Amino acid sequence: MKLFAAILTAVMCVVLLVALPAAAQAPKSAPAAAPKTLDGKELFLSQGCNTCHAVSTAGVTAKMKGSKAPDLATLTTKREPQWLSDFLRQQQADSAGKTHPKAFTGSDEQLGALLSWLEAQRKK
Repeated sequence: MKLFAAILTAVMCVVLLVALPAAAQAPKSAPAAAPKTLDGKELFLSQGCNTCHAVSTAGVTAKMKGSKAPDLATLTTKREPQWLSDFLRQQQADSAGKTHPKAFTGSDEQLGALLSWLEAQRKK
Protein backbone atom coordinates (compact mmCIF):
# COMPACT_ATOMS: atom_id res chain seq x y z
CA MET A 1 0.00 0.00 0.00
CA LYS A 2 2.87 2.39 0.75
CA LEU A 3 4.31 1.76 -2.72
CA PHE A 4 0.95 2.46 -4.32
CA ALA A 5 0.55 5.68 -2.31
CA ALA A 6 4.07 6.70 -3.30
CA ILE A 7 3.31 6.04 -6.97
CA LEU A 8 0.18 8.12 -6.82
CA THR A 9 1.98 10.91 -5.01
CA ALA A 10 4.67 10.84 -7.66
CA VAL A 11 2.15 11.09 -10.46
CA MET A 12 0.54 14.05 -8.79
CA CYS A 13 3.90 15.79 -8.55
CA VAL A 14 4.40 15.28 -12.24
CA VAL A 15 0.99 16.57 -13.11
CA LEU A 16 1.31 19.56 -10.82
CA LEU A 17 4.45 20.63 -12.56
CA VAL A 18 2.44 20.79 -15.78
CA ALA A 19 -0.12 23.05 -14.20
CA LEU A 20 -0.09 26.76 -14.82
CA PRO A 21 -0.23 28.76 -11.58
CA ALA A 22 -2.79 31.24 -12.88
CA ALA A 23 -5.02 28.64 -14.55
CA ALA A 24 -8.59 28.26 -13.36
CA GLN A 25 -9.60 25.06 -11.63
CA ALA A 26 -10.48 22.44 -14.21
CA PRO A 27 -13.88 20.73 -14.25
CA LYS A 28 -14.36 17.28 -12.71
CA SER A 29 -14.61 15.60 -16.11
CA ALA A 30 -12.27 12.91 -17.40
CA PRO A 31 -9.36 14.15 -19.50
CA ALA A 32 -10.17 14.67 -23.15
CA ALA A 33 -8.42 12.65 -25.80
CA ALA A 34 -4.95 14.05 -26.28
CA PRO A 35 -4.42 15.97 -29.52
CA LYS A 36 -1.53 14.72 -31.63
CA THR A 37 0.35 17.98 -31.01
CA LEU A 38 0.79 17.22 -27.30
CA ASP A 39 3.60 14.87 -26.36
CA GLY A 40 3.17 13.23 -22.93
CA LYS A 41 6.88 12.59 -22.50
CA GLU A 42 7.68 16.18 -23.45
CA LEU A 43 5.14 17.40 -20.88
CA PHE A 44 6.62 15.05 -18.27
CA LEU A 45 10.15 16.34 -18.88
CA SER A 46 9.39 20.02 -19.48
CA GLN A 47 7.38 20.25 -16.29
CA GLY A 48 10.14 18.64 -14.24
CA CYS A 49 8.23 15.51 -13.30
CA ASN A 50 11.50 13.63 -13.59
CA THR A 51 12.84 15.63 -10.68
CA CYS A 52 11.19 13.03 -8.45
CA HIS A 53 9.89 10.33 -10.78
CA ALA A 54 11.47 7.84 -13.14
CA VAL A 55 9.81 6.11 -16.07
CA SER A 56 12.20 3.23 -16.65
CA THR A 57 10.54 1.97 -19.82
CA ALA A 58 11.15 5.35 -21.45
CA GLY A 59 14.72 5.70 -20.19
CA VAL A 60 13.73 8.55 -17.87
CA THR A 61 15.51 8.65 -14.51
CA ALA A 62 14.69 10.76 -11.47
CA LYS A 63 17.09 13.67 -11.00
CA MET A 64 16.66 13.91 -7.22
CA LYS A 65 19.03 11.65 -5.37
CA GLY A 66 17.28 9.42 -2.87
CA SER A 67 13.80 10.22 -4.17
CA LYS A 68 11.15 7.98 -2.69
CA ALA A 69 8.81 8.78 -5.55
CA PRO A 70 7.92 5.68 -7.54
CA ASP A 71 8.85 4.71 -11.07
CA LEU A 72 5.71 5.45 -13.06
CA ALA A 73 6.28 2.82 -15.76
CA THR A 74 3.46 0.60 -14.50
CA LEU A 75 1.23 3.18 -12.86
CA THR A 76 -1.71 2.61 -15.18
CA THR A 77 -1.81 -1.11 -14.33
CA LYS A 78 -2.96 -0.15 -10.85
CA ARG A 79 -5.65 2.47 -11.51
CA GLU A 80 -8.07 3.52 -14.22
CA PRO A 81 -7.50 6.79 -16.12
CA GLN A 82 -10.53 8.47 -14.51
CA TRP A 83 -9.27 7.65 -11.01
CA LEU A 84 -5.79 8.99 -11.88
CA SER A 85 -7.31 12.14 -13.35
CA ASP A 86 -9.37 12.73 -10.22
CA PHE A 87 -6.40 11.98 -7.95
CA LEU A 88 -4.19 14.42 -9.82
CA ARG A 89 -6.87 17.09 -9.51
CA GLN A 90 -7.24 16.36 -5.75
CA GLN A 91 -10.77 15.08 -6.25
CA GLN A 92 -9.88 11.52 -5.18
CA ALA A 93 -7.93 10.23 -2.19
CA ASP A 94 -5.82 7.09 -2.17
CA SER A 95 -6.60 4.12 0.08
CA ALA A 96 -4.78 5.86 2.95
CA GLY A 97 -7.03 8.91 2.58
CA LYS A 98 -4.28 11.08 1.13
CA THR A 99 -4.68 13.35 -1.86
CA HIS A 100 -1.86 14.53 -4.07
CA PRO A 101 0.01 17.44 -2.45
CA LYS A 102 -0.81 19.85 -5.29
CA ALA A 103 -3.76 19.86 -7.66
CA PHE A 104 -3.16 19.60 -11.39
CA THR A 105 -4.55 22.72 -13.03
CA GLY A 106 -3.49 22.13 -16.63
CA SER A 107 -5.96 21.45 -19.39
CA ASP A 108 -7.81 18.20 -19.87
CA GLU A 109 -5.82 17.79 -23.09
CA GLN A 110 -2.50 18.09 -21.26
CA LEU A 111 -3.57 15.63 -18.60
CA GLY A 112 -4.89 13.28 -21.27
CA ALA A 113 -1.57 13.41 -23.14
CA LEU A 114 0.39 12.70 -19.97
CA LEU A 115 -1.84 9.78 -18.95
CA SER A 116 -1.82 8.37 -22.51
CA TRP A 117 1.96 8.44 -22.55
CA LEU A 118 2.13 6.73 -19.15
CA GLU A 119 -0.35 4.10 -20.39
CA ALA A 120 1.92 3.38 -23.36
CA GLN A 121 4.87 2.84 -21.00
CA ARG A 122 3.30 -0.16 -19.31
CA LYS A 123 3.04 -1.98 -22.63
CA LYS A 124 6.79 -1.86 -23.29
